[in-house]
Parts: sequence; structure tokens; C-alpha cells
Amino acid sequence: MNKLRILVANEPAPLGGVEAWRVFWPLTLLERTYGDYLQITYSRGNIFPHEFFQHDILFCCRPCDESHTRTLRAAKSHGLKIIIDFDDNFLNVPYGHADFKYLAFAKKPVLECLALADAVWVTTPALKEVYGAHSKNCVIIPNAILPEELPDEPTGFNGFAMWRGAHAHVEDLWTWRSQYEQILKRIKQFLFIGYMPSWAEKKTEATVNFLLWVETQEWFQSLRSMRPCAIWKPLMPAAINDAKSCIAFLEATIAGGLCVTNYAGKPGWELAWKELPKKDSDFENGWRNAAEHVREHYDLRAWNEVRYRELLKLVNG
Repeated sequence: MNKLRILVANEPAPLGGVEAWRVFWPLTLLERTYGDYLQITYSRGNIFPHEFFQHDILFCCRPCDESHTRTLRAAKSHGLKIIIDFDDNFLNVPYGHADFKYLAFAKKPVLECLALADAVWVTTPALKEVYGAHSKNCVIIPNAILPEELPDEPTGFNGFAMWRGAHAHVEDLWTWRSQYEQILKRIKQFLFIGYMPSWAEKKTEATVNFLLWVETQEWFQSLRSMRPCAIWKPLMPAAINDAKSCIAFLEATIAGGLCVTNYAGKPGWELAWKELPKKDSDFENGWRNAAEHVREHYDLRAWNEVRYRELLKLVNG
């Protein structure tokens, strides 16, 4: 049997968070699991014409500009099947979004890429509603982890909480600034990673620190070593956030802690908490429930089986 050859139109470096969750972590495991049947090649920037002849499928994560459109057109002209993957709602970016001046121009190329794609993979039901309106083959494949990434025991309440993200979340943080102030009354140390608003340095008994960056490939290990009892994920109510995947919940569970978000209870956030628990025992019991939920619903091996079946359906018709 000839191997199914997949060309990934996302460069391995620099390794961003979404690309790790949607491309490199799952596809690396996929090739290791089905290596007798799959061959995955990662582009290193410009794709040369001969590379299209050497592959059966083009995979592209988050196509949102004219360079992606040109690449997909070229792949289509060479007879490749095309899969595009989204973890964000690029068709509904609010005016106040920190990256609006860039993403405002994404709608046209995104729609063009959707028209060229043979399959669209998304992370949430809300994203399927958005992109499925433009594709007859839109499949939900959530972000997932290997169960062995989870610790054996919960962190428990240790007075340390954190937030991780970029300046794109400035409105999310500002909207829920009052909750941040409440969290500071309960904990001893708070850490911002990637971005920190100036107002977060207000005088408080809690120690507030900032870390510019943690390499993506080291992130899980860092979570296990830092062991926050909670990861805060404030989200301003908006269409772009309604479709957001639960990466923060998965990361909090990997750390042995809880995810605190105003979206708690919504799809993907069922086992998150709306506020920091008042009882120490809730940190342990909440984590155990979350860990069981992750094992049952977010097992990367199980979701990679879905990926493999979808690949076979795409090429076999």
C-alpha cells in the first residue's frame, strides 16, 4: 500500500501555541501511530511546484491572508485535496480586538480558502456553525492531550495562580479586572505570562510577577513544575470568544489546578469554575473531576483516530 503523503503549509519554527495544539503535536503523533500509511512533510516557507506533485493532501492551519490563498490555489491546480484547520473565529473579529487592524482584512482570504478546501477541521461546535456555513465537510476535532500528561495528584490550594496569553486579550482582561482584584485577595502570588496590563501592578499584598515567554515545546513541563492551583481565563462576551476552544482548561488540568473563567458551564468549559473556590478541598475535588473529564473527552489518541478516518475518507471518496 502506497503511503498517503501530506504536505503541511505551516512552518515548524517559530512554534506558536495554536500551531502546536493544531498541527505539530497531533500530526507528529499521527505519523508515529500510522507511519506505515502516512508520510507528513512540513514546508519551510515557500512551496516549490515539484512539492505539489509529491503529495496527495495539503494541510494548512489558520489560513487568513493572500499568501495562503495563493498556496491553496496552487495545490488545487495540482490536484491535491485540501484540509484547512481553524481554532479561531476569523469571520467575526470585533472592532476593539487588539489585532483588528490585521484581522479586519482576513475575511476575504478566509472565505476564498474555505471555497478551495475539501475539508475544514475546527475545534468547537460554535466554530462549526461559523465555518460549516461555507463548507459541506466541516468536522469538529477538539484540542486534546495524552492522558499521561496529567499529574497523578492535584496541586491543591497553594496560593499561586496565573494567566497566559498575548496582547490580543487586552479587552478580556480589562472587562474582568474586578475579578482579578478579587483573586488577589485570595492568593499570595500571581504570574502573567506573555502579556501583563499596566493596571495589574497595583499595590496588593499578593506578589505579581511577569514572565515574557515560555518556549512552546517546554510549556507542559513548565506547567507541571510551576503547579499553579488555578489558571485564570477571562473572556469578554463576544462571538470570537463564544467559539474559543478550552486550551486554558486543558492546561490548568495538566498543572493539577483549576480553570477559572466567566465562560464556566458553557460547551468546552463544563468543568471550569466561575470564580476561585472558597474551600481548599474544592481545588482537589474539582481537579479530579476535571481530570476524569479530560481523559474521557480530550484523549489525543482517540481524536487522532478521527483525523486518520477523515484523511482516508477524503482520498477514497
